Amino acid sequence: MTNNTLADLIARIRMGAQTRKKSIKVANTNIARRLVDYFVKQNLIISYQISADEKNLEIFFRFAVGSNANVLAQVSLISKPGRRIYLKFGNLVTRYKKKEHILISTPAGLLNHRSLLGGLRRFRLSGEPLMIVKH
Repeated sequence: MTNNTLADLIARIRMGAQTRKKSIKVANTNIARRLVDYFVKQNLIISYQISADEKNLEIFFRFAVGSNANVLAQVSLISKPGRRIYLKFGNLVTRYKKKEHILISTPAGLLNHRSLLGGLRRFRLSGEPLMIVKH
């Protein structure tokens, strides 16, 4: 068992994508379910399934049409337990590229930077950027 479930989840997703597996199993935690829900909504993975004993999640990968390349090309951790990073709303405006999804833990829940800059701009939320997903 690992102490950093987020880092373990990212490592398993990255290795599963690189080895072109159809699915992987990860520990069933609240943050893992929220991240996988986000990936399903953004069409980055096909789906996930909770095991019968409710201890594991099985994540089913989506591959690009016409190739064996996974849609999740690169996933990397930003904020780590030994190095916490927090961003104010103003820093989000110019920091990141269009082909990236930055997942941010905010008081309103787990959000991506586009929703913070778009419809939620009036709330001026800030938070801890957890990971960057490039596709």
